[in-house]
Order: sequence, then structure tokens, then C-alpha cells
Amino acid sequence: MPMDKNLLDIIDYLKEQLMKDFPMQNDGHDIKHLTRTLKNAILLQQYEGGDLLIISISAILHDVHRLMEVRDNKFYSPLESLSVIMEYLSSLNLSSEQKRKICSVIEHHEEYSFGKECNGDYDLETYIVQDADNLEAIGAVGLVRTLEYH
Repeated sequence: MPMDKNLLDIIDYLKEQLMKDFPMQNDGHDIKHLTRTLKNAILLQQYEGGDLLIISISAILHDVHRLMEVRDNKFYSPLESLSVIMEYLSSLNLSSEQKRKICSVIEHHEEYSFGKECNGDYDLETYIVQDADNLEAIGAVGLVRTLEYH
């Protein structure tokens, strides 16, 4: 199911805000990474289901903590980025429950384990954003991005 115009407008608005608030990053966690992760998440959602709005907004905002790290030259966890995430979400016409779900996906998107049982019992939207982010990291561009970041 393609994005409707309202969701496209939301994503465009969020991208503009991110580029304004966090000018070009060079650590690999930039608007291009966020956009590629979003595209992966949409493809996964088409096969797996889940709430497209929650997945899309979470995917485009999932690495705000990384953008904050470059800006402030200090470590931030996804949890520590939620106040900034809520600022972005406050200007959108979303319910409290939608905002809560987006924040939950972002908070937990880096909590995964390869080869072991997952420590959390997350909803489908979180798993989709986790997988979309990981798929982006293993692509050709993701490989270069990873090498530059580490």
C-alpha cells in the first residue's frame, strides 16, 4: 500500500526539519541514511503488515540521537532523544497513542540480538524499523557508511 498524500506531507515536513536542525552530517547517519531506512521499512511493511504511519515516522526519526551526538560531540541513547522526537511530533496531528508508539519504536530500535533470543517483546512496528535499519547498514552504501562511522 503506497503512502497517502497526508503521510507523504508529514515525511517531507520531518525531513525538512531534520535538515534544518541537523545540517549535513558526515558520520553516515544523515538524511540519506534515514530516507533509505524509510524505504526499506515501507517495503517490509507491505509484506509484514503493521501501522504504516507509525513505521514511516519512526523510520525517518529513528537516528535523531545520532544526529544529536554529532552536533553536541557526546553520546546519546535513543531514549535520550525522545524529548527532541516529541518536539517534532507535537507539530503533527497525531493521537497520544500514536506518539507513544513512535517513541517506543525509536527507543527500542537498537535493542536486538543476532543469533540469540531477543531480550524484548516488541511490536511489529519496532521489528520492522530494526530490520529496515539493519538492511540499510548491510547494503553497499551502508557498508561504506559503517566504515566511516567506526
